[in-house]
Amino acid sequence: MSMSQIKTGTTLRGAKGAVRAAWPLHSATRPSHFARGRKKSLTDPSGVHYTWDPQNRLSKVEQGNTPIAAYGYDPFNRRLWKDTGGTKTWYHYSDEGLIAEYNESGALIQTYGYAPDSVWGTDPLYLYLQANHSYYFYQNDRLGAPQKLTTMSGAQVWSASYDAYGEATLDAATLTNNLRYPGQYYDQETGLHYNWNRYYDPQSERYLSRDPIGLDGGLNTYVCLRQQ
Repeated sequence: MSMSQIKTGTTLRGAKGAVRAAWPLHSATRPSHFARGRKKSLTDPSGVHYTWDPQNRLSKVEQGNTPIAAYGYDPFNRRLWKDTGGTKTWYHYSDEGLIAEYNESGALIQTYGYAPDSVWGTDPLYLYLQANHSYYFYQNDRLGAPQKLTTMSGAQVWSASYDAYGEATLDAATLTNNLRYPGQYYDQETGLHYNWNRYYDPQSERYLSRDPIGLDGGLNTYVCLRQQ
């Protein structure tokens, strides 16, 4: 991983070229805004450009003239689809969180199951992969974040450890699991975590946009963990 420091902030680039952007108090490029202070766009020091829609939802990410990703949402701000490199994935939800992913042809990719009455995106029970018609079972920590995935026979196929701010280090992986801290979904194309109403960068320990509940969540509306 390389890191370049400039006076106004830090830019990080993760494994496999995933774009990682720290969000300093004073960005290298001043963000533009819609009315009422909602962020419209921002370019980080490495030239990665982020664009939000009028509802304060990240809509696309570009590196210069090259598209990295585009995102679409439903009226409840849940992400319905993402397009990366011309590949479109559709997402389906229940009251517990993300329950299925489909390709652009409508074919099932995988499904998720959660503990009954769990908080949104917390305590997943299983991952089902349509490609091999197999179930895998989550072993979660006390926060409800996945630590391991095992087969029905108990063989481990995925495991990870986390730092205090949700940055995952994969210890073993023979399949892909994008569920992270409660309610968060890892986007490999950016290295960010989609967290329903906004996106989180575990390396900078901040969200890209303000908390939608405003100051009720604390004086720092970008912070991950509220300071006591």
